[in-house]
Amino acid sequence: MSTQNSVPLSELVAAWWIPLLVAATAVGAVLWVSWQAARAVSADAVVPALVLTAGVLVAILLVASLVLWRHSVHQARQLAAPNAELEQQRERFELAVAGSQNGLWDWETATDEVWYAPQFRELLGYDGEDTESMPPVLDSFNQRLHPEDMDPTWEKVNRHLAEGVPYDTEYRLRTEAGDYRWFRARGASVRDASGKATRMAGSVQDITDHKIAEQRLLETAEELRRRNSELEQFASIA
Repeated sequence: MSTQNSVPLSELVAAWWIPLLVAATAVGAVLWVSWQAARAVSADAVVPALVLTAGVLVAILLVASLVLWRHSVHQARQLAAPNAELEQQRERFELAVAGSQNGLWDWETATDEVWYAPQFRELLGYDGEDTESMPPVLDSFNQRLHPEDMDPTWEKVNRHLAEGVPYDTEYRLRTEAGDYRWFRARGASVRDASGKATRMAGSVQDITDHKIAEQRLLETAEELRRRNSELEQFASIA
């Protein structure tokens, strides 16, 4: 990744060819006036006057061109610097997304268009760039949301949009293979001047293994309670 600002030659030329053209026109006008003035005085004075005038004006023109060129380079570099910074930020973001195990999403609430990061699709078993199987729309999410999680999930989304309640929830999504996996979703909204949410973005994290371990702990605890109850009953009988 290059950190130097490259300024195209076309930008430099466009920045100072008009002032240069104006200066050249002015030189021509001055030469014509000098020629007319010299003719009025003496025919022999025409050539020396024109040579002297042309030499002075060419020197002025060269200096002016150099100043304009240096100024245009400076301006072009100032314009290029923010673009280079934006490009670096974009590359950093793409690297962060590629290195993240979470699936990022960005929902436009007015159009229901949703940007799903490649990792989001991959978490569900799809190719990261497969926009045909999982189009960038809200329905792609709703169609994969477990029916039992539909109402609780959207209740939390609506509370966040309406009241600003932090959005942090868990739900199940159907994968390409047809099974359901557990995800933890977190997000935040962007609001306009009136306070209305215009966008909501966040991430999902696969917590299926955590849920399985949690369920096993619950089952183990239940089994221990059952055995303790049996032991207590046996002890009371004995």
